[in-house]
Amino acid sequence: MSLSLLPSHPVLQSHQAPVYIKSVALAVRDIKAMVAFYRDVIGLTVQSETADTASLGAGESILLTLRRDPHATLRSPDMPGLFHTAFLLPERADLGAWLRHAMNIQAPLEGLSDHIVSEAAYISDPEGNGVEIYHDRPKATWITLDGTVKMGTMRMDVQSVLNEASNPLSATYVAPSSTLIGHVHLSVGDLREAGVVLSDIIGMKKKASYPQADFYASGDYHHHVAANTWHLEQQKTYMSGYTGLDCVTLEVADSTEREALASRLLKSTGRKDGATITFDGPSNIPFALDLR
Repeated sequence: MSLSLLPSHPVLQSHQAPVYIKSVALAVRDIKAMVAFYRDVIGLTVQSETADTASLGAGESILLTLRRDPHATLRSPDMPGLFHTAFLLPERADLGAWLRHAMNIQAPLEGLSDHIVSEAAYISDPEGNGVEIYHDRPKATWITLDGTVKMGTMRMDVQSVLNEASNPLSATYVAPSSTLIGHVHLSVGDLREAGVVLSDIIGMKKKASYPQADFYASGDYHHHVAANTWHLEQQKTYMSGYTGLDCVTLEVADSTEREALASRLLKSTGRKDGATITFDGPSNIPFALDLR
């Protein structure tokens, strides 16, 4: 029996903003193990697969691309790169369904949090990349002041979330078709430099700060990109040849805003390649803008 909750929903809050996360690409060593994790644990659907690449997503959307590099060195947590990719589910019941699934398969959960604007579960993939599974509370319940959004980290009421799940114990979990990447959280070398890229170039606004972490969003979302310096010591800029984050791709729905962002990128570090502009994100982490 296969289960996919949610037959149809409006566009989720993160993607109602002018700029949002379209997809993430990871460099991996063991592509088979990584595909199995994102399919069987996270619930993504394999949309295409070869010996060296795999694309996974929800519904018709590709959210994650895995690129095999058997010679890549495993990235250390104290290097700039991915802290976690956050998959946004449509409803609280969907988070309950995923939690029930995770418990059924005894997935090694690393955290269950209430962030005031959202509730989230945390886990890592087989190569150490962080993953967040979350849902947003209704925007009307968010506490905002002068353009900032109140967030925090408290203990999730796990039983309350599980009580909303409707998936039977025998179901094979499949992520709802409208699942999206709500945000990415990065490990960076310098918060000020990250802010220049995210604010001055991409056009996001700082919405919240934790000790050694800032949260940026387009429009009135709580955050599309977070940046922290929690684990970094010596290495301050992104280096290729390691596993982990290979690219974060942004999308802009409005053509006028897309052209304006493209112009800003090409005046900085942007390089146009067909229907994509690649550019240096915070700490030179690879970013791209989809021009389609």
